[in-house]
Amino acid sequence: MARMRGMTELRKTVGKYCLRSAFMVVCIASVPFALAHDGATGVVKERMELMSMLGKTMKSLKAIIRNTDPIDPATLSRSAEAIRGHSGQMAGLFPAGSYDKPSEASPVIDDRRQEFDALFLELGDSAKRLAALAETPDRSALAAWFRDTGRVCSNCHKIFRAAR
Repeated sequence: MARMRGMTELRKTVGKYCLRSAFMVVCIASVPFALAHDGATGVVKERMELMSMLGKTMKSLKAIIRNTDPIDPATLSRSAEAIRGHSGQMAGLFPAGSYDKPSEASPVIDDRRQEFDALFLELGDSAKRLAALAETPDRSALAAWFRDTGRVCSNCHKIFRAAR
């Protein structure tokens, strides 16, 4: 009996250290992401922050799609408005020559400006479709919208984001 109590105590102690170690690994591993925008100023910082907000909006929509709870139309409307607003601002936040580190934008933007701007127009159109989905929320239609919009984002990143 005493031996079993000792083993139980040992498991608890080892468990605490494993949990603490895992937490420390996660914290250390996340430092590069936390510092990704360090040193960014002006328009570069502004677009990095806007892209981060756009990414968070997309992640929240992905969670809604995966969840089985009823879809909140107000959340979809707010997300559509956020995406529409970001898409309208974003193209103007990439002035020629603003691609030096810590920017992740590629100078190819200057050479292919019309194609670049068209992707933001497409993102704006996608926001309008999301707003329409908010009126009659349907999970499968939202999932299709998410895939289509994700392709727009992915295409832009493949072409216009510098290699990491």
